[in-house]
Amino acid sequence: MALGAGRRHVLWLAVRGTAGVVAIGTAIGLAAAVTASDLITTMLFQLRTTDARVYASATACLVLVGLAACIPPVLRALRIQPETALRYE
Repeated sequence: MALGAGRRHVLWLAVRGTAGVVAIGTAIGLAAAVTASDLITTMLFQLRTTDARVYASATACLVLVGLAACIPPVLRALRIQPETALRYE
């Protein structure tokens, strides 16, 4: 944890950084999926290639997994005292 920063600030910093990366990845992924939708038409059964529910559910799932992935490292970092980390460097 950073010197002078509270647990809340460190958590917010990590989540904000992860959310930015997830947002960029989601935007690129959605653009690629829409672009490639004609190529995967043969694999989709009873769905249109522009079905909004499929895109929304896949996007929501990936965003939740991406944000959940940042929680364990942040919680581990919050347990470390800054003085101890500086002593070992």
